[in-house]
Amino acid sequence: MGIDLGKRWGQMYRRGFLFLMWGFLFVLFDLHIQTVNLLPDFIGYILCIIGLSDLRQTSDFFNRAYYWSFVLLILSLPKVLGVNFSVTTTNPGMTLSRAPMLAGIAGLAMLLFIVNFVLQLLWVFWILQGIKELASQRGNFALEDAADFRWKLYAASVVYNLIVMLVAFAITPLVVPFILIGFVLGMIVTIVFMTLMYRCANELS
Repeated sequence: MGIDLGKRWGQMYRRGFLFLMWGFLFVLFDLHIQTVNLLPDFIGYILCIIGLSDLRQTSDFFNRAYYWSFVLLILSLPKVLGVNFSVTTTNPGMTLSRAPMLAGIAGLAMLLFIVNFVLQLLWVFWILQGIKELASQRGNFALEDAADFRWKLYAASVVYNLIVMLVAFAITPLVVPFILIGFVLGMIVTIVFMTLMYRCANELS
C-alpha cells in the first residue's frame, strides 16, 4: 500500500510538471497574427494552476505561486480584448498596447503594467525556488543548478526587453533589430523552461 501511495504521488508530481511545461509555452511566448495572440496568457495560467495544484503541498514556494496564478490570470484577461500591459520575453517595445485608450485610464493601465510586471517576476521566481527546494531534497543538485540558471536567464531577458520597450518610445525606427533579438531570446527562454519542466517530470516524480 505504501508503494502504491508513493507511485500515486509520483504520478501526480509528473502530471503537475507537465502541465507547467505547457503552461509556460503560453505564458512566456507570444505568437501573433496581426492582433491575434495564438498563445494567450490566460490559457497558460489555467494550465499552470492545474499543475501547481498537484505540487503545492511539496513546497511553500509552489503554494504561493498557485495562489498568485489566479491574480495573474485575471490580469491577463484584458489582453484577450487587445489591451496588453504585460512584460513578456518576446515582444519588447510592443508590450504596452498602442491601441487608442482614454486618457483617464492611461494611469490605470500603467499601474496594471507595473503590478503584472512585478507579480510575474515573483511568480516565476517562486516556481523555480520550489523546484530547487524539491531537487535539493532529492539530492538532484544538477537539476537545482538548472533551475537557478533558468532564473538568471529569465531575469536577464525581462530586463533586456524592458530597456528595449522604454527606448522604443523614444526612437521607434531604430528598435526593430532589438525586437528581433528579443523574439529569439524569448524562444530560447521558453524552450529551456519547457525542457526544465520535462526534466522535473521525469526526475522528481
